[in-house]
Amino acid sequence: MNIHIGKKIREVAQEKHIKAKEIGEVIGTVPRNMYTIFNDDDIGVQRLWKISELLNFNFFKLFHPPIKEKRSVLEEENEAADYQEAKISFNMQFKHPIKKITNVGAFMKQVHDMAKTMGIEIVE
Repeated sequence: MNIHIGKKIREVAQEKHIKAKEIGEVIGTVPRNMYTIFNDDDIGVQRLWKISELLNFNFFKLFHPPIKEKRSVLEEENEAADYQEAKISFNMQFKHPIKKITNVGAFMKQVHDMAKTMGIEIVE
């Protein structure tokens, strides 16, 4: 992964309308040195931390994506068990005038569609 940190700092500073002078004051350097930092692809951790705070931007995340936490075999087995297929049967009764039976069909279609979006299959 090749990141030009100086360019990224300049880009974020411009987006947030923060001048080089302000950044320089925070990290204890004069504005002309900031242009050296903007053109450099390397920076010290302390400086980057202060700049991150000033710009309210986590530059450190650019260098390493989030680390996925390692889990034990037992945790993975428990998670797999949670996703095992469960079959549930139940009956529903509707009290509905026979004249409006077409509306019941539309209702049942909506129930089927909603169940599908939730990952539930309704079998008749």
